[in-house]
Amino acid sequence: MSQSLRIQFTVLVLVTIVLVSWGGQALAQSFPAAQNCTATLVTPGLQPLSMFLVPNGSGTPLSGCFDSSGNTVNALINVTLRDGNNMVAANVPASSVRLEYLNSPLAWCSSSWYPPPAHAPNLADAASNAAGQTMFSLAYHGGGWIMAPIQVWVLEVTGAWTPIPTVLNVFFNSADINGDLVVNLIDVSLFAGDYYSGTQYRSDFNFDGAINLTDVNILATHYGTSCP
Repeated sequence: MSQSLRIQFTVLVLVTIVLVSWGGQALAQSFPAAQNCTATLVTPGLQPLSMFLVPNGSGTPLSGCFDSSGNTVNALINVTLRDGNNMVAANVPASSVRLEYLNSPLAWCSSSWYPPPAHAPNLADAASNAAGQTMFSLAYHGGGWIMAPIQVWVLEVTGAWTPIPTVLNVFFNSADINGDLVVNLIDVSLFAGDYYSGTQYRSDFNFDGAINLTDVNILATHYGTSCP
């Protein structure tokens, strides 16, 4: 092999090594590390916020949920994803970023039908962009209720789901009060007990501090709904 060919071959090998190394680094960056990620609740209203869930996804979106005075507010959760090296994690699929509670009392519809809808039961709106950013603003598919802050969870490179440390003051209730993913007579019975016994968050669907005919109408509207 001539010296010129050897030089060309050496350069080609070095370029290949650099490309392979860069490709490996890019692959690693597609997996977020929860401790390096951030999640922020953005709202013009008073916290905490309340979201109304319906198994078929016809409840309130985060962009139209209720603040603690019962007012409808346009809120969202902004998320920035970074990997274990604190580098931007771009193109992380929405299916790897979700809203969840530790030992969750909520029941989410199965994500086996993702898509449709345009988003799965409790997942981010879209894949992370070039800056590692995504958000939550939509309605979700599930039932049950909880009056406690939620967290954003991410799928790490190890295959484990891990929460981003920040807690977000968003509560959930549902016409599917018992969380069996269908709104039926069981839920009507539970609602009736709450209606006559006093205020219970789980049946205060519009978060105005009272269980009244407005909540009755909301329950009636969604009676019979289930997961898609």
